[in-house]
Amino acid sequence: MDEPIVRDYCKVLSILLLYPDERWREELPMLTDTIAKWPESRVTDVLSEFIDLVEAEDAWSFRDRYVQTFDFGKKSNLYMTYDEHGEERERGRALIELKKLYADEGFDIMGSELPDYLPLMLEFASAASWAACLRVLDEIRTPVTSIHRVLSEKSSAYAPLLGALIEMLPESEVMPVRNGADSGSGYGIIGIEANAIGRNAR
Repeated sequence: MDEPIVRDYCKVLSILLLYPDERWREELPMLTDTIAKWPESRVTDVLSEFIDLVEAEDAWSFRDRYVQTFDFGKKSNLYMTYDEHGEERERGRALIELKKLYADEGFDIMGSELPDYLPLMLEFASAASWAACLRVLDEIRTPVTSIHRVLSEKSSAYAPLLGALIEMLPESEVMPVRNGADSGSGYGIIGIEANAIGRNAR
């Protein structure tokens, strides 16, 4: 899968996996327009179907669905180091390493989210250097696969979304790694806002 497409998928998924508040819903038409510009694939079909499902459901009901899915399930939360480390000291080291990676790439975390929060990691992957993007996507592969399995068993509406994420993950060992931040988008995703991370001023 080409680099610009991977980056754009990461950006849209970083938004779709956020808490579905009113501001989030207001961005759905923009996401729909963006997805419509991409080459048709199973991933784009899943993204479009997910947005259709959201728009057809009551807003408060869908927020409750999100909370029940990600906030009340230890095996399905969106913190990528939790499944392996839980609350152990090793998780703290993993979080520090992630935060250092963001800083090395010139990004600061905005707000109070931990650096292993999946939407934040995907947003970072959409804008960081290609080497850093591949590293982050490789690190989320195992936990995302585990969460996808749990949600699939429950027939969760979020299971196809995570399945689409797994499908678009590049095989880093066979894809070229280029140095330097190249966050150019192939399909006009720039302008969609997620607010989790931003470049620092150094």
